[in-house]
Amino acid sequence: MVREDIGSPMRQRPGRTKWKMKFLYQHPFIVSLILTPILLAVAAVSGGVGHGNYTVAVILFPFAAIAVVVLDHFFDSTIPMIVIAMLQFPIYASLLSISRVRVSERIVIIALLALHTVASLIAILVVYH
Repeated sequence: MVREDIGSPMRQRPGRTKWKMKFLYQHPFIVSLILTPILLAVAAVSGGVGHGNYTVAVILFPFAAIAVVVLDHFFDSTIPMIVIAMLQFPIYASLLSISRVRVSERIVIIALLALHTVASLIAILVVYH
């Protein structure tokens, strides 16, 4: 007697997908390293090489936007802006990974979301006004 469900793709896929999601959930730093270049590309495309709207970039990378406004008075702040933008989400992931041991993960996620939201609002106010 041959069982058709053993080895079939439909039978194996849910387990593999669950394993991948669990791996990504347990390793936020790896996820941030994957997402950061994608989000940088989205921010660059939204800017339209100087002919678009930078709102998406400011919302995604508020610390880099604030740094540009502050540092641009002293020197060309392009490289510091890119470095800050590249480090933002890996720093978020590192804080999330480190704090899992000490504090509830939910509290850390809420705190990071609140920090990012406040920074985005400040960046929008500073950049556009």
